[in-house]
Amino acid sequence: MKVPGEVFAEHARRGQRRFQVVLFDTHTVDEARATLDCAPSAPEENAIPSHDPRVAPLAALHRLLLRKDASPAELEGASCDALLSLCEFTTARPAPSRSRSAWTTAVTRARELLDAHFTETIALNELAAHARLDKFRLCRAFRDEVGLPPHAYVTHRRIGLAGVLLGRGVPQAEVAARVGLYDQSQLHRHFKRIAGVTPGEYVRAAR
Repeated sequence: MKVPGEVFAEHARRGQRRFQVVLFDTHTVDEARATLDCAPSAPEENAIPSHDPRVAPLAALHRLLLRKDASPAELEGASCDALLSLCEFTTARPAPSRSRSAWTTAVTRARELLDAHFTETIALNELAAHARLDKFRLCRAFRDEVGLPPHAYVTHRRIGLAGVLLGRGVPQAEVAARVGLYDQSQLHRHFKRIAGVTPGEYVRAAR
């Protein structure tokens, strides 16, 4: 991690290396800080151990950016998670805590909206407004309560419906459109990742 104006030099490795840098727009970081009530401070250390749980959202964003085919919803959710971690690393004091019941209520509201409209595109800002919790905390609370961030939860719901439709003999291209995915290739990728088999293999096994 580095702050603007710092010079970064990698002395721990030898030979040629590739690395990826993610830069957050200053306005976006300021928005996150204001929402989370975080007073800015330089990070205590620049090299963070990989086992630190606060690193996971930052690493997840890097992996998602390398995928090239990530959806806007996935990128938005991962960016919010990463910004929350960034604020935790670079704040003079922790954000005010709220009771667990407050998180649970917000997540319940968000989940009900997603369950009712999971084949549609719901912007994270819209979801946060419905849940009555800022989007940065909502992403973290949703993952803690449900086990998945909002965008991943929606994808799992869509693949569940896709399995039902495929079992009824609906063509794959039509299934993709009906569950809210971009195209058949996206259906194939998500179905294989979540169900463990391709849509075609699923259909053949169901016969």
